[in-house]
Amino acid sequence: MDLLHQVGGLSRTDIGEMMRVDYSTVSLGRKRLREKLKGVCIFLRLLKEVRQICKR
Repeated sequence: MDLLHQVGGLSRTDIGEMMRVDYSTVSLGRKRLREKLKGVCIFLRLLKEVRQICKR
């Protein structure tokens, strides 16, 4: 859904119609994805710091 919006330029309503869901479902899905990616970014940054410490 997020790619359809970001790359395809489609609105939440358009994506919802295409996937046969309500536009609010599209919004919630995009929000959940952003939250998950935020967690992954934090984890990757911490992992990088741990690796640097272990190299010492």
